[in-house]
Amino acid sequence: MRVWEIQERFGLDALALGWTAVAMGAGRRRKEDPVDLTAGITLNKKPGDPVKPGEVLARLHTRKTGQIPAFRDAVARAFTFSEAPAAPASRLLNRYADGQWANS
Repeated sequence: MRVWEIQERFGLDALALGWTAVAMGAGRRRKEDPVDLTAGITLNKKPGDPVKPGEVLARLHTRKTGQIPAFRDAVARAFTFSEAPAAPASRLLNRYADGQWANS
């Protein structure tokens, strides 16, 4: 198995990464689909971390070597970059109180 690197590029589209990992063999679309336990994406940075040109942000692990350029491009599109630091995201998505959901 080869490990390929994406360089020079941080926000993150986790859904796009997840579907790319599935296509690489790391997950299933249907319960009958096989899973390659060696396939996946290793992220070297967290969203909001500062990055420098040339830093490796992700490593792709797959046996589907013929599709590596497409996987690499899909992962690269999942990243977004900004010069300004990202605002911290709230970990609280919603609140349940008094028998109902209240948007916070």
